[in-house]
Amino acid sequence: DRLLDMTDQCKNLPMEEMLAAAIGSTPTTESDHISTKQSTRWLNFSCPCRIASHKNGVCEAGSFYDLTDENDRRGIKPAQTSFTLLSYDAASDTSLVVAKPVTGRTHQIRLHLQKLGHPIANDHCYGGELWFGDEEGKKVCDKSREWLDRLDR
Repeated sequence: DRLLDMTDQCKNLPMEEMLAAAIGSTPTTESDHISTKQSTRWLNFSCPCRIASHKNGVCEAGSFYDLTDENDRRGIKPAQTSFTLLSYDAASDTSLVVAKPVTGRTHQIRLHLQKLGHPIANDHCYGGELWFGDEEGKKVCDKSREWLDRLDR
């Protein structure tokens, strides 16, 4: 019954508001911090995943209706993850969430958050931006990345 009530509530919300209420990007209380006790909404996200390239370790999530090659379609597996918001920090526009994978697909949580438009911070492989607490950390990272790129040539 509770699940049906939540489903009915979500039907009336635009997707952006539903995601914001479930996993962040805007605080749902007057303060910027939402305690675990206040966070009672769970977003149950179901979206198939597949390994697009075993050689390069590339995984993706989506509908995959456009894939016509049977070899590409063979690796598509159902995947479901539940998310709830623990806290939101307005200063950095970041959220802390609990993610419970219902299925156990490779990189499932990362892929689902990317698909929802809320990639994991510092996870540049799946859409997250590298984030630094200070400008010096960014400079060191840029210099290291240049050095590693030269080694790859």
